Amino acid sequence: MAKKKKKEKPIASEPDTVSAEQPETETAAGCADGECAPQDPTSAEQASEPQTEQTNTNEEEEIVVSSVIHTTTVLEDSPSSAPESVAEEEPDLSEEEKEKLRRDNADFSMIDESHDNPYRNVFVQSLEYVTADDLGAPPKKKKKDPVDVIIELFRKAIFWAAVVAFFVSGYQIVAKLYSYHQADEIYGGFENIFEQTDRREDLVAYAIRSSAMSTLTPVNGTKEESDTNANAGYDTQFNEKLMIVQGQLQLLRNENKDVVGWIEMPGDTKINYPVVQGEDNDYYLHYAYNGAYNPAGSIYLDYRNSVSVSTNRHTVIYGHNMESGSPMFANLLHFQDESYWKNNRYIHIYTDEAMYTYEVFAAYETSPQLAGVENHSWRMNFNKDEKLFLQWVDSVRARSDISPKVTIEGNSRILTLSTCMNVNENRYVVHAVLAEVSK
Repeated sequence: MAKKKKKEKPIASEPDTVSAEQPETETAAGCADGECAPQDPTSAEQASEPQTEQTNTNEEEEIVVSSVIHTTTVLEDSPSSAPESVAEEEPDLSEEEKEKLRRDNADFSMIDESHDNPYRNVFVQSLEYVTADDLGAPPKKKKKDPVDVIIELFRKAIFWAAVVAFFVSGYQIVAKLYSYHQADEIYGGFENIFEQTDRREDLVAYAIRSSAMSTLTPVNGTKEESDTNANAGYDTQFNEKLMIVQGQLQLLRNENKDVVGWIEMPGDTKINYPVVQGEDNDYYLHYAYNGAYNPAGSIYLDYRNSVSVSTNRHTVIYGHNMESGSPMFANLLHFQDESYWKNNRYIHIYTDEAMYTYEVFAAYETSPQLAGVENHSWRMNFNKDEKLFLQWVDSVRARSDISPKVTIEGNSRILTLSTCMNVNENRYVVHAVLAEVSK
């Protein structure tokens, strides 16, 4: 502890410099009736020095005793205060050790930003002293150029157009895949209709019993001629197939009266479907044979044709080109290769009248917008002019991808199968000539 400075010369006449322990008689003896006896200065100085030393010694003793008592009292009252005071002392560390300690306590400093945290974030600490003058005035908003505004609006328009196009395309893809699946369920059961032996007898019996069996005049002309041809030794297998299909047609008409026939193409085309006919050529583009909506549509007869195929000079049947599921007329495009024709040259049309067998003689890509009815692939009206009809046959043969040697005469009956290309507005058509009628 630091000692108090020694008083230079205590003045005897001042009452504050007199020690409290000095006897009052000594003062009274020195002065009588308000007067003090003269003293030797030397002796007075000598007399005052011991008193001062004694006073200082007493004061030091009192301070030491007071400190000991205070320390003892603190230790007795709160024994844990000493360790706390020691823990609060900041350790004497080098700059490297302090930096390491800051890094070790980085997580703590991010959490505890109080003033008592010596390791709190320096940047956060500096924010306490930031003033508005330090930040400066906020920058003024720059006025946009009209050209920039237009460009920005154009960009946003493109962005939202792309978003809309994405969702629309996604919807179309999903809808298309669903239509493929649905069409496969609707038409998948017809692929092996002639191989379902467990149903053959039932269908034949149903066809015989059905009062809806048609007695329309067949292609040969009169009813009597038809009866004669029916007993002239036609293959019984064809007759059985005809009866199976006729029974199937009667069952399908219970679902939809627009069912008018059946088309089968032996070979690799997988064409084996019921045929319907609507009031126009648009409805069955989007509806199945049973009347249910389906983008795969149906195989359908041109609305201008007669249900009695034998009366048509030119019969036209349409079908979609499906990329998946039930193919419908998709495989007709394989006729671009003449080798395909060899195994897929015949087409069977079944009606209540008979089974009509056609032989393919031409196949090619064409456009509905082709000028000149004389070259139109779907032309039907020839006004019974055989010369005009044969000119038309020559025109389609000239465009054909195949050139089989099939005989066609002026009174021949033509069947045309038509489907879309899926890459443009053109169509692919396959022409066939009636070769045989079976009952």
